Amino acid sequence: MVNFDKILEVHKYFNNRLILILNDKAKSRIISGTSYIHQIRAASNV
Repeated sequence: MVNFDKILEVHKYFNNRLILILNDKAKSRIISGTSYIHQIRAASNV
């Protein structure tokens, strides 16, 4: 689970996935699973 308020950037990744860069001190990166791609795109306007 990710708090969408904490997402700083969203980038395309291979195999129809996304990389989420979080707005924390370390600029953490999370690679999304393919089953969540539609929810992430709808919530982040990607």
